[in-house]
Amino acid sequence: MQICELENYLMNPANCAEIDGILYLNYITRDNRHIFVAADINNLSKEELTAEDGVSGLVYSAATSDKAFSLKHTNNGISIVDCYSLQSKDCSCFISFENGQTAYGISAYGENIYILLKGLDGVFIKQYDSNGKEISQWDISFAEYLLEETQISSFQIMNDHFYLCNFSGESAVFDFEGQILEGLVDSTITKTPSNSFEQYSFYNETNSQVFIFDTANSTLRKAYFDIPTNHVIRYVYSDYRNPSRALISIKQIESGDEKVFVGIIE
Repeated sequence: MQICELENYLMNPANCAEIDGILYLNYITRDNRHIFVAADINNLSKEELTAEDGVSGLVYSAATSDKAFSLKHTNNGISIVDCYSLQSKDCSCFISFENGQTAYGISAYGENIYILLKGLDGVFIKQYDSNGKEISQWDISFAEYLLEETQISSFQIMNDHFYLCNFSGESAVFDFEGQILEGLVDSTITKTPSNSFEQYSFYNETNSQVFIFDTANSTLRKAYFDIPTNHVIRYVYSDYRNPSRALISIKQIESGDEKVFVGIIE
């Protein structure tokens, strides 16, 4: 089922954010413009919110209950987080970083925004409320190895833990003190446009193992997931209303044939 068309499309958004059945995303056009759109899943329509030049590379999205945020980078190296308010329908600069500081990722958990920063004095996660007031900051130099040679493909706050994955496929889940969850090293978080789940699921493409991380008690358990022999997982998308329900793609190892189906991770 097609939701909408993206005109003059060239490159996928880095990710999507969702609020009440509407996806907020940024995509790149053939003439190198970045278009910020709201795609309505229920009404199968879209609205173009902003369009701009001078943005370099991928744009990342996150959302609270009434605001959609976009992390972008200008051609002269400034990291900017924009905020689109569903109430006022205005888009404005939430915060920007320069002078040696680069924002690598953005995530939302509850009504707060978290920004992953790397600067001359280390790597940090900064927490803000949805109005831009800084709440907390954590030094996460223990995770700097994931940012050394590549961009971050996924950054997700999970209560008192966070997940980082770079474009080389290296990933880990840490608490804010630097303790790593060994069972999730180089695992992939299931894709979802929502945040603030009580449970997050992860999978390993090489051995097709699936795990569930419970944020309430910081426990990790192996999940039951029926995958045919000689198949591996390609990707998993979680239902934004129910993270245990997922769209799963598997591939037959020898032939490369792909099957896509809806399954339950439990």
